[in-house]
Amino acid sequence: MKKYIIATLITCAPICAKADDNLFPEGNFESPVTLKAEPFKAGPLSAEEGVLYIEPGDFKNKSCQVNTEKEGDSTFLRMIAPEGFSGILRTYIPLKLPETAPASVTISMRWRVSDLKIGAGAPEWAGVQNDPMFVMADGTTQVANGTLRLKENTGGEWQEVEKSVPVPAGAKMLVLQPGLYLSSGTLDVDDIKVFTE
Repeated sequence: MKKYIIATLITCAPICAKADDNLFPEGNFESPVTLKAEPFKAGPLSAEEGVLYIEPGDFKNKSCQVNTEKEGDSTFLRMIAPEGFSGILRTYIPLKLPETAPASVTISMRWRVSDLKIGAGAPEWAGVQNDPMFVMADGTTQVANGTLRLKENTGGEWQEVEKSVPVPAGAKMLVLQPGLYLSSGTLDVDDIKVFTE
């Protein structure tokens, strides 16, 4: 079975010292994002600020969509993978860590999913997830698997989720990866916050 990986990349402004230590103040998606239909070639450490990259490949002919949407006064990130899609539709959200990496970070966010369908025989990790990836100074990565996962529709309601994750020594960047993994449906993501500990 052929699998397609579809990815977008949202880059963020430089991290400033904030009273609440939130590394992702743009996580409510109220600020406009720039779209670029080109590959992210040099890895997350070289991310251009303020850009959402769309990975090339079968994104368009598979009818997948990644956009920001408005609902009332709120703006959020929406990912749509049509029924029958069996690839990975996810966003990469890179966040610079403080010069001295924290011992751990706490990730909180709101999400909801509708029309979620996971194919028969799909692996245990298929569904909706947000597994953070840490990027070291040499560009190598370490993924914290099984962090935030969702395998059921939320009935139109937003769910708030939170998890603390240890940070590997020497990590320079945290990359969040919310998306639909080997599944189809509509995933909405909002109010992402990352706190250092």
